[in-house]
Amino acid sequence: MGNTLTDALLVKISATGDTLWTRHFHSTGDQLLGYGVAECQPGGFALSGARHGNGGMNPCFVIRTDESGNELWRQFFGGRPGDFGNDQAVVRALSDGAIVTYSNYRDNNWPLWVQQLMLTKWNANGDIVWQKKSVLGGYDVSGDFEVLQDGSFITCGALWGYANLTKFSSEGDSLWSRNYYVTTHPHYAYDVESTSDGGFIATGEAEQGAQDPHP
Repeated sequence: MGNTLTDALLVKISATGDTLWTRHFHSTGDQLLGYGVAECQPGGFALSGARHGNGGMNPCFVIRTDESGNELWRQFFGGRPGDFGNDQAVVRALSDGAIVTYSNYRDNNWPLWVQQLMLTKWNANGDIVWQKKSVLGGYDVSGDFEVLQDGSFITCGALWGYANLTKFSSEGDSLWSRNYYVTTHPHYAYDVESTSDGGFIATGEAEQGAQDPHP
């Protein structure tokens, strides 16, 4: 019987769609699932995602590679996973050579449904420059995020089971955070983009309850 564990996959593709190289990233006893990738300065790539296994500790990862996809370093982080299996990390590269990840965090002593949303800046060597967490929440889910022109960040996900957008300064300090209620049942924001009028547009899912309106 074959190995049922999965490796994280990184594939470099040419401008005409041809495969230039493929890299697999393995962790003994774990499944590695890649969710985010970014091209770094002055070269190479950052791959982020989630792992399942290893007793459930530090379920998020970030891997830094060179231009050919060879691993330079990796870090596992995030504390202890929640009860939904939705722990993951997405990544963006900054012009100063650093990278930023957006993910979840849960302390070992918290109930399974309690988590925080976490934004982390890493330097080119894989050391944490700063790490900022949201207030304690329930049923938190980290979605995607973008780096804005002034260096600030806009993130999306869910806090207390409802769609959440939070804006952070370039140093990771929270500027504002909003939950958005569309129905009385849980819903989530998975992607966010800035718009030409200075605002944002987000997409995700909303669970419809029997008593919720269906516009």
